[in-house]
Amino acid sequence: MKHIGELVEGAQNVLQQLWEKNQQVQQVNQTLPNILPKPLLQHCRVVNVREHTAVIYTDSAAWATRLRYLVPQILQVWQQHSFTIIKIEIKVHLETFVPTESVLHTALAPETTISKTRGPYPLTQNAANYLRHTADATSHPRLKAVLLRLASRSQTGNGCK
Repeated sequence: MKHIGELVEGAQNVLQQLWEKNQQVQQVNQTLPNILPKPLLQHCRVVNVREHTAVIYTDSAAWATRLRYLVPQILQVWQQHSFTIIKIEIKVHLETFVPTESVLHTALAPETTISKTRGPYPLTQNAANYLRHTADATSHPRLKAVLLRLASRSQTGNGCK
């Protein structure tokens, strides 16, 4: 059986490793405003560095594609900063994406605002009517339910006609 001191010491080692990993990821993220264009910066962030590979999340496939074009430039800058990163893994993470405040503060003008929520987006009344008509014309019950649910996203008074 281990003594309480050994358990606490082991926990401190794990916490220290986590702290160091977090610091490394933050340092890598802080270089992004100097590398990426502002629109792209709002849609991606480094989430992990492991075995000389940086893992970057983007919030859509379109932003991931734009980021892939910049991989050689990013790696070159990171190597100039003495990071030991030689590979970048880009993943699309579709959940709500909120850039970190340090990245936003560095990269964006003070008057710039970013919506911290994503979807559902309202439909025009015309689009909602098309969805309802399509739902009425289909015999597949699950498809019909999905189309009607999408049509319910239409909001009156949202500026759409």
